[in-house]
This record gives sequence, C-alpha cells and structure tokens, in this order.
Amino acid sequence: SSIVASASGVTFRWIAPTNEQFQIRWTTNLVPVSWHLFPNVINSPTTNFSFVDTNTPLLWLKFYQLILLP
Repeated sequence: SSIVASASGVTFRWIAPTNEQFQIRWTTNLVPVSWHLFPNVINSPTTNFSFVDTNTPLLWLKFYQLILLP
C-alpha cells in the first residue's frame, strides 16, 4: 500500500489476509544481487501489515523484496 522513507527509517505498509506471514529482504546492489534477510516474520491480527527498517545509514541505497511465506 505504501512505502515511506524518513529520518527514522523506511516504513512499509500493506494489506493482506490475517493468516498470511511475510519476510522482507534487502540488497544494496542488483548486479550481482546479494540478498540479506531480515530475521523477523511479519504477521498481523488484522489485515494491516507493517515493517520498519531503521538501519538509516544505508537508507537510500537499498532495494527491498517482500516475501510471502508458505
């Protein structure tokens, strides 16, 4: 639904069924790509999901991928 970058980090918000689980991974380079997985599994008791990446030194150099877990 939205991605907002601020001084405190990058905030992701999206809507999905309540029983879904997600993870986010990131990289600073797409060629060659080397993904790094955030360890936390994201779930929500409502349909509103969110995640904040607070690693601001790399804030403007990251590419992200939202992964739906099986």
